[in-house]
Amino acid sequence: MKLQHHFMVRFEPAGVTVAVSPGTSLFEAARRARVTMPSICGGQCDCGECRVLVLEGEMTPVTKEEEHCLGLTELEKGMRLACCARVRSSARIRV
Repeated sequence: MKLQHHFMVRFEPAGVTVAVSPGTSLFEAARRARVTMPSICGGQCDCGECRVLVLEGEMTPVTKEEEHCLGLTELEKGMRLACCARVRSSARIRV
């Protein structure tokens, strides 16, 4: 039997933590944790409403959708779109 590794993602300011598999989007992690995530498109990378700040942790590389929606200034501050960013480690996120 193969064991599945999980990462812990903590959402601030709610203080809610959820265990997720590597590669899970922050949008899906928030849904599983029952943390409200603003979104018009339902996590389809179309609206840019699900902006979050990555306080700690490693995510997948920035996508073209994020570059378009967020711009260089927000990306440099650690902002990501929850629907695009996928976890590569345990993380702490500000919604």
